[in-house]
Amino acid sequence: MIATSQVISLGTGFSTLAFLGARQLLETSMEIFDLPPIVIG
Repeated sequence: MIATSQVISLGTGFSTLAFLGARQLLETSMEIFDLPPIVIG
């Protein structure tokens, strides 16, 4: 049971990290190409 919860928390952390990484990459790309900010959501 403990192992399962650790895997779940690890997966959640990784998903959050991946999302933030993608968002950061998007912002960096917009700065490089000098594009207007895009509102997501």
